[in-house]
Amino acid sequence: MSIQRPYLSLDGTWQFVLDPNNDSTPEALSAWRSIDVPSPWQAQGDDLRFAQGVAWYRRRIEIPTGWIDLRYVLCFGAVDHLAEIWVDQQFVGSHSGGYLPFEVDITNVVRAGASHELLVKVTDPDNDRSRWAIPFAELPHGKQSWYGPLSGIWQSVRLEARTQHTIQRLKLTPDAAQRQIGVQIELDQPPPPNTKLQLTIVDPQQWVVHTETIPCDTQQINLLVTLESIVHWELDQPARYSVVARLHAAGQIDQYQASFGFRTIESRDGSLWLNGRPLMLRGALDQDYYPENIATPPSYEFLVAQAQLAKRMGLNCLRCHIKVADPRYLEAADEVGLLVWAELPNWQHWTPDGAERGLELLEAAIERDWNHPSVVIWTIINESWGIDQTNPEHRAWLRSAYNRIKRMAGDRLVVDNSACFNNFHLKSDLDDYHFYAAMPDERPRWREWVEQFANRPSWSYGTALPALPTGTERWRLGADGYGVSLPEVERSGNEPLIVSEFGNWGLPSLSELRGSSGHDPWWFETGDDWGDGVVYPHGVEQRFARLGLANLFGDYERFATATRRAELEALQFEIEEIRRHPAISGYVITEFTDVHWECNGLLDMRRNPKLPLNGLAAINADTVLVLDRDGGALYAGDTRRVAVQVSHWGAATLEQPAVRVRISDPSVSLRFEAVQTRIAPRTTVPLGELYVDTSAIQSATLVTLQIELWDQQR
Repeated sequence: MSIQRPYLSLDGTWQFVLDPNNDSTPEALSAWRSIDVPSPWQAQGDDLRFAQGVAWYRRRIEIPTGWIDLRYVLCFGAVDHLAEIWVDQQFVGSHSGGYLPFEVDITNVVRAGASHELLVKVTDPDNDRSRWAIPFAELPHGKQSWYGPLSGIWQSVRLEARTQHTIQRLKLTPDAAQRQIGVQIELDQPPPPNTKLQLTIVDPQQWVVHTETIPCDTQQINLLVTLESIVHWELDQPARYSVVARLHAAGQIDQYQASFGFRTIESRDGSLWLNGRPLMLRGALDQDYYPENIATPPSYEFLVAQAQLAKRMGLNCLRCHIKVADPRYLEAADEVGLLVWAELPNWQHWTPDGAERGLELLEAAIERDWNHPSVVIWTIINESWGIDQTNPEHRAWLRSAYNRIKRMAGDRLVVDNSACFNNFHLKSDLDDYHFYAAMPDERPRWREWVEQFANRPSWSYGTALPALPTGTERWRLGADGYGVSLPEVERSGNEPLIVSEFGNWGLPSLSELRGSSGHDPWWFETGDDWGDGVVYPHGVEQRFARLGLANLFGDYERFATATRRAELEALQFEIEEIRRHPAISGYVITEFTDVHWECNGLLDMRRNPKLPLNGLAAINADTVLVLDRDGGALYAGDTRRVAVQVSHWGAATLEQPAVRVRISDPSVSLRFEAVQTRIAPRTTVPLGELYVDTSAIQSATLVTLQIELWDQQR
């Protein structure tokens, strides 16, 4: 989005002070300190790391002398949670909710050429019910209950100079099948007589493909524009159109610009379809946390670079986890060609009022992010957090929430509850499930679970069951034939099956995290209260030495490298097991980056790759070879037959597949017998059998096997 209006950025250094008892005035407070905006205050000092409650921000703003006959509007990206604003001690407005933008018109209290004091009081409650009307547990907050609170002005602030009549919103709804774009333009107030609106549409090659000027006599204008031809927004060619609206009213001109892409997303026949072609969703769970400012991305360029890293790994989606992202996150995904699975931040304690606050937030987020072609999925609840699915009232709410969000989400897919063991779906566009198994110890458990899930088991949707023993997983009761569907369940049987969380850990490099300073980053002091401290990053080298691991690995860095190699091998096995079953339409690896004490990222917290990008790209490709790995190591004299399958999710059929097999040691004899000559999309089929003879091997050795597949018609 680009709004062509004069503005002053108010990002930078502000003055800040905590008000621990919420009983002071700014005049009575002392110990003001400098703080950066935007950024949560917890990122700006060890003494602020876990502080919640009330704080004050202030700074001076100078109104340019040239801003004559204009309105002055403060624009906040997001403030967590309650913001109250004064200018020169005059109260000018407030906003509740920590994730969405809001505006405050201050025209009547400032003047061009003058200096004014801007004061913002921020309230972010904790769980002390004696102090707050609405405690933290009843507010949508996401992973703040895990990784620590996020409070304050965490997105950008600006002062805009606006004409007397302005465009408030430009909502763009493309229809690729009809080559049409629905344009909804909302004005901030009813227009005066003789107002005109000029609309220009520019294609991805920067050609003007449509322009018109129309009389404007209502506050909301709806247009339907048909183009002669269109270019789709694709993952490999993310073509974006621009729409520029100019409002000519009372002798002034206001301009508003937004982008969109022609793309379709749908769920049918048990699969996902992007632009009419089958899509194997290959994603990673992204906590959307950053090394210095926690919730605030360092820059737009940083977000573009990490989206490009995701694509280099073979991923086509990021699941932005239970958080409404900074809009720049989605803009970067639009630019790079990366899908986004977006989610509502969870609360902890369900109340009717709290649940309504959550749905209002989700609806507003959907409206804010409407124009982004990258956003394809919205989730309401994650793993039943914030609701109790044994409670009929909560189930009724979740079912009605799905219907409510589905009605207004456009073509986006909606998930009711992204499920894991002992919770479930009621009505959803996706049949997604989370499952974790430690590798290599639980290889049989992982294989058994994947096979059950691929056969669309009853346990992923709600069934009336007796209370299960603590720790018992529903899937262990069998895929079918138990329980009766709950009355709230509506399942078509064609929802795409998605393994939406799984993964393994691998330790990061300490030297890369410490950088040139040589010091531990701040988040090494988190995690001591999780798992009896076993994940506490501080002192990891001392524990490494105390446990005697140096006798096996030499030093920590070699040990960490070995764990990352094991992480890649585990992911390869798990993904290959998923790819054996074409009924499964995708997966989401936990997780994109390490965060705080969690080390299961593909990148570390600073976005250094932990695993080789080409190795990740190979296991996340459209077409993947799957080998039967159950035989383990070979011994001299062994002869082994290895079944080879191919999982193909490319757009076109492989008409004449060919295979080349190479081995690094010529003393190992190889023979490959092909059994498949044509490979259609959305299939996993036998490719052939590989015969390995090691009778000529004289000593223990490591041998590399390389198998290549290509289509001779291309």
